[in-house]
Amino acid sequence: MTTNHPAHGPVSLDRLHQIREHLQHDTQYSNGGNRAYILADVLKVIDGVIARELVRREHSVWSQTTFGDVGPVGPLKHLSKEALEAAAEPGDHSEWADMQFLLWDAQRRAGISDEQITQAMIEKLAVNKQREWPEPKDGEPRLHIKEQPVQITSDGSEDTKRLDWLDAQNKRLNEYYGTSYGWKFDANFQRNAMMLNDSNYPVMTVRQAIDEAIAEAPKQENV
Repeated sequence: MTTNHPAHGPVSLDRLHQIREHLQHDTQYSNGGNRAYILADVLKVIDGVIARELVRREHSVWSQTTFGDVGPVGPLKHLSKEALEAAAEPGDHSEWADMQFLLWDAQRRAGISDEQITQAMIEKLAVNKQREWPEPKDGEPRLHIKEQPVQITSDGSEDTKRLDWLDAQNKRLNEYYGTSYGWKFDANFQRNAMMLNDSNYPVMTVRQAIDEAIAEAPKQENV
């Protein structure tokens, strides 16, 4: 079995034309029925892909000739401007064409393939589905709701009383011995502990130490 057949490589524009000619030939000699309808639908899909790819190639040549060998940042900044214009006139197809041209151009200049973008879209969609989103509001961007850090406040609960008791005991001992010990969450490979440290560390209440440990937790997980 040969391995250099075009079917073993990416589907190029030339390959699409070959496939189209083959399917067109089959359609002409088809006896009708479901197969003929399927072939006709496949030809429509291929014609659409070919037309779009031809425009993409023509724009690529024009852009390279006109703007030269520059990076993707310029087209991306221009894209943000065109997006605002499209937002002002969403029914203007020419604004959508400008955005597509600039997106194609930036992608090409960044050296990113369609396959890489498709894979990134699959992964990002999975992330977006797990996020929380605010109620939709027409005409306004919808940004996902970021997880808020845990805030420990004095609300009279039993846990708050325990934290206050720890701070009170530490304050009493510091005053008695003339020391300046503060709380510090200590984590290493042997144990995790909330402990008192001397003045080499900032003097913190037990709540401050817990808040600091919570803030540092994501960084430690990524190490």
